[in-house]
Amino acid sequence: MYKTAASVVKIDKPNNDHKVNEYFISSHRTSDLMIFCHSVSLLDAPCSELQGMLSGLLPDSQISASSMRDIHGSMGAARLVASRSGWFPNPTQPIAGEEWLQVDLGVPKMVRGIITQGARGLEGSSSADNRAFVRKYKLAHSLNGKDWSYIIDSKSGFAKIFEGNSHYDTPEVRRFDEIVTQQIRVFPERWSPAGIGMRMEVLGCDLPGKSAHLKAEHDLQPWIV
Repeated sequence: MYKTAASVVKIDKPNNDHKVNEYFISSHRTSDLMIFCHSVSLLDAPCSELQGMLSGLLPDSQISASSMRDIHGSMGAARLVASRSGWFPNPTQPIAGEEWLQVDLGVPKMVRGIITQGARGLEGSSSADNRAFVRKYKLAHSLNGKDWSYIIDSKSGFAKIFEGNSHYDTPEVRRFDEIVTQQIRVFPERWSPAGIGMRMEVLGCDLPGKSAHLKAEHDLQPWIV
């Protein structure tokens, strides 16, 4: 169980023999909310722990963005499931690759994936204009917040473009080869007609030892912010 001030989040593991093909995340704060992700061996996979966005263990001060539509809003809006709204960048007509959402894990961690979810702009709104999600995105990572590298597609040699969401409230899990990093940035590349909207969580684990640092930034292509 992951306890927060607002809710208790429970992860229930189905009874499958060896491979977990399904998992559920249910929030007691909104009892009607049940998230179902297909074909993800999340609970059995090594180094796939939730890193604090959903639970609230990561403070809002460690969540940042290129811009935010609601200048008086909290970055906690970007938390997977725990938030009922989401992150919206300020530009109404954003340019691909210019807006980003960032999570700082506080210390270097081993990271193996993220979970993304869309957003809704107005509490309880049923208007499609207020329901946004990101269809495709790139991921970048850094150990110091200055030197950044994209996750690279091994086939093309260019920054990998991940498939995102197709619905504003249904989470999607994307896995990748493990990296050692402290900061993760999501760069939306394609989005819904309602624009960019996102909530997220990071999947990973603590470093096994100092030797893991040697893997950081190895054979990666740097870029300048």
